[in-house]
Amino acid sequence: MVLELDRPTMAEGSSSEGDSGSLSTFADVTAIAKYLNFNLPTKLDEGNYIYWKVQVKAAIRALGLEFFIENKRASVTTDSSIIDEVLSRCDNLLMVWLFSNISKDVIGHVTECESSFEIWKTLESLFAQSSMARVLQLKKKMNNIKKGSSSISEFVLKVKTIAAELRSINQVITESDMIQSILSGLGHEFDPVVVLVASQKANMSLQDAQYMLIMHERRIEDLNQGSQTDMNNFSANFVDSSDKKSQGMKCRSIHFQNRSNNGFRGGF
Repeated sequence: MVLELDRPTMAEGSSSEGDSGSLSTFADVTAIAKYLNFNLPTKLDEGNYIYWKVQVKAAIRALGLEFFIENKRASVTTDSSIIDEVLSRCDNLLMVWLFSNISKDVIGHVTECESSFEIWKTLESLFAQSSMARVLQLKKKMNNIKKGSSSISEFVLKVKTIAAELRSINQVITESDMIQSILSGLGHEFDPVVVLVASQKANMSLQDAQYMLIMHERRIEDLNQGSQTDMNNFSANFVDSSDKKSQGMKCRSIHFQNRSNNGFRGGF
């Protein structure tokens, strides 16, 4: 629920050079406290900042509180001490909520912050270097990923997942980029369709490229299955023929032995 819908406008006589989100009464503080009474599934630690930031920002926007982490609080001037107090309390509530979603391994970096904006910027600075390293790591992974034993659907999903991670840290990844990554990771058995998709990549959607690759994959599977069936039939026929030949040789051997025995008795 977006609190903006329930908030009264700022009291008459007050002025603002920024947008306070229409916070003006202590009822707003109570409402914010109510809606901030939850924690994220995962607390911020040294390895999950990107995902944590996306979740936190979405929650803050859903509650209409991005005003605070964007530092618009500093640009607001009012003639009302009540409004100032309301804004201060709301900011403190957001600080408490942010603290509750930060692990003890990271919390020490922000304990001296005096506003939610300070917490936000401190964390951005703290993780900026590791975020860039993550970008380089993900781009390398996307460039080098291989299909291997995965199906086309599984392989495409892996590429999409990497692309989503890059987009979550403000990296521009187009469908053409993903198609190129997919084509580069395929084996030689896909060469015919790779040439076709590559020639139309500029005007082809990822969905269309995936469809063509899946169709080619199924054709390969059908051909392999047909070859295996032929091989099985050949093996069965060979075994059957060998058995019959063996039985024929056995019968001739018995017949020859009987004739030999009869001839021996007849000679004496």
